[in-house]
Amino acid sequence: MNGQNKTADWVEKIGEDGAVIRPENLTKLADLIQRDEWQREQNAKLYATTQQYESLTHKIGEQEYRGAEAFRQLQAERAMLDASGGKMLGVLADPAFVTNLALAYQQGDQAQVNAILAPMIEQVKFAGDRAQFDALRQFAKQEVEQNTATTTQQTQVQEFASLIAQIGKALPALTPDDLGEMQDYFAQMPDKIFRPATAAEAQQFGVRVGQTIRDPSLMNQWAQSRATRNQKHAAELKAYNAAFNENAARQPAPVPPKKPAKTANRKPAIPAKEAQWEGDDGSYQAWKRQMERGKHVVEDDET
Repeated sequence: MNGQNKTADWVEKIGEDGAVIRPENLTKLADLIQRDEWQREQNAKLYATTQQYESLTHKIGEQEYRGAEAFRQLQAERAMLDASGGKMLGVLADPAFVTNLALAYQQGDQAQVNAILAPMIEQVKFAGDRAQFDALRQFAKQEVEQNTATTTQQTQVQEFASLIAQIGKALPALTPDDLGEMQDYFAQMPDKIFRPATAAEAQQFGVRVGQTIRDPSLMNQWAQSRATRNQKHAAELKAYNAAFNENAARQPAPVPPKKPAKTANRKPAIPAKEAQWEGDDGSYQAWKRQMERGKHVVEDDET
């Protein structure tokens, strides 16, 4: 931008595919768009005003002036006429001047008339020229002061943003929301950050008394207080989580409910007095074992 490299640390470039803006940085993008739209509107108004000034012309003798210079020359000429007219009225109000001029005319002494009028004409011309010169000098002074004020304001805006970034790096406990809040808060009081140097500060920093200096002490106090608060909250949260985990570790593990024991789907055992052979419990397995031994399962009663 303007021949200088600018870094946007809130945008991450992804190769040649594009860029990613994290959610916490979306406010910066919104601010950038809003500021761009505001500047566009201001530039349009400034262009319209400039066109009005450029259309203004004023001619003095053979010299023609345009734009802002025409306005300055017009105002200077007005100052000259006001001063000249005022001086002439003052001379004409002098009874001695009027009497001497009238006597010279009555006597028909043109040389005397010229001698009386010459000092008055010189005084009137000098007053007009001086007023015109002072008006042009005042315009030039105001223009220099305005340019200096604009440059100073732009410099202060850049230095203010730099201060926010430096404080953010020095105090990692500050969140992006903290930095944004600090910027909004102190942007409303630039005279507290950029103020005239006192006599002691002028001697200390080697500047003139009254020269604007940067004093971020209020910002540092605010940032340090907020960082301390964030650290305290983080420590309290860490202690709470540690106590919770320790308490959970001391608790006995829950005993899962016992499943009911499975019961075999078998026939109830045959009472011993009803068994047909030794080991007969009425089951299929008992009957099978008896058959494998080559014995009859049921023996006929002897008749």
